[in-house]
Amino acid sequence: MSISYNLHNDSLKQTKRTVTCLLAILLTLSTFASISHAQQPHIVFVVGENEYRSEVTMPALAKVLADHYGFRTTVLIDYVIQGGAGNSINGLEALETADLLVLYLRFRQLPDDNLEMLQKYIDRGAPILAFRTTTHAFNYRNSDQRAEFWNSFGARELGAPWIRHYGHGASTDATTIGEHPILQGVSPEFHVRSWTYHVRPNYPPEDAQILVHGRPVFPDKRRGDEKTVNPIAWTHTHTGGGRVFTTTMGHPEDFNVVDFRRLVVNGVYWCLDRDAPQRYAPGWRAKTGQRWRDMDYGPFLSTAVAVHPKNLTYKGIIIPLTPDHTGGTVVFDTDLLRYSAGWIGGLIDYADVAYNGWHQSFPSIEGELLWENKVGPGWAKNDSFEDTRSVPFGPLPKDWAHWKGLYLHKNRVILSYTVGTRSVLESPTLESGDKASAFSRTFHLGPSTSSTLVRVATIPDGKPSALPKFSRGTGGCTMSTKYRTRRTGQPTRRSG
Repeated sequence: MSISYNLHNDSLKQTKRTVTCLLAILLTLSTFASISHAQQPHIVFVVGENEYRSEVTMPALAKVLADHYGFRTTVLIDYVIQGGAGNSINGLEALETADLLVLYLRFRQLPDDNLEMLQKYIDRGAPILAFRTTTHAFNYRNSDQRAEFWNSFGARELGAPWIRHYGHGASTDATTIGEHPILQGVSPEFHVRSWTYHVRPNYPPEDAQILVHGRPVFPDKRRGDEKTVNPIAWTHTHTGGGRVFTTTMGHPEDFNVVDFRRLVVNGVYWCLDRDAPQRYAPGWRAKTGQRWRDMDYGPFLSTAVAVHPKNLTYKGIIIPLTPDHTGGTVVFDTDLLRYSAGWIGGLIDYADVAYNGWHQSFPSIEGELLWENKVGPGWAKNDSFEDTRSVPFGPLPKDWAHWKGLYLHKNRVILSYTVGTRSVLESPTLESGDKASAFSRTFHLGPSTSSTLVRVATIPDGKPSALPKFSRGTGGCTMSTKYRTRRTGQPTRRSG
């Protein structure tokens, strides 16, 4: 089912009108109680490892939890990146007021005073959230009297030690298991860059609850057999009686995956004995070390892009609608003057000769597709959207519609084109309120003597589907609104 928008100008009044069209309520947001910042839980991050850029991703996560969820956060980093005798983390006194400890450690040899403060935190029964290499947080020499106790930290406190993995070139297909508050809003299946850690058959222990299984995917795209499937996220109880959420995911590229971000934020709330938030976990742009991904391309990116095999945009303008490039993105087709799609959770995969050197490929969208328009004109001619081009590429006839270019107003992209004799300026945005956000198109229309029909978005199967309060799985497109401009006034909205 297509949602269309009929634009009609009074031929006697040669006026320009500005029309705002809200496409879809897509993101459910929570309303926060009026609680002073000092009363909010205090989350302390303790970071020290040399493989997964945790010195970048953990401060970014802390900022998201502070800015978007209202928590107080403290980040403590061992700036001796390599594990060894020189390791030390200053400021661990913050654990005395911490409500949650987040750990991302690997092969540390911390001094006694650091260990004492960590153990004191555990002994008072406070919760822990641990990432990936924290299963092997410590690596004291066998001759060191601390080795026996602290080198077994992962198995004792987190539910698993370091055993082995399936190769740095592998990645992981993740599948959620059962029901749990941490899984609220997480898709049943998703993919992460982290290569699978092997912890079976002895870990995690029987009293742990496994939340996510991981199956390795090898560089040649082969998937591991059943023997390679391992728990990659679980809950546990540490020796002090506190809650533990452990995940062996945590590669920097994992944080670009919206389902992983939901899992992490839900894990924070579960550790604090709070209900999962009714708001999507925002993205954050962590450096990956891949220059074509880490580069700042500005407020738009011009490239061909595939929404999926049946929806290819040859001449696209990709427009991220939030600074983190994950809160909402659209692609505009300058040949057909249509919005090909809108999605959340990423930008594109940069798989093209212009970016990573791949040949005979198009970049694809990265994240969760929420709505799209099939390949075809975005504006009707004589009330028809039939594509009359002689070949399935190239622009529409100039007397039908004509792309002119774009303008920038600070970081806002303004598209310029004509439809028949009518000039059109429009700009996509993401409108946010207290309880919802919506993709938006704002039009500035030139005069014309005729009505014009524009395709706003297409709803799969003709059935609008709401994205509920973090129900399991991904939502479809939420949109059941038609807009029509009356001859003598501002646009009205009819809810369907």
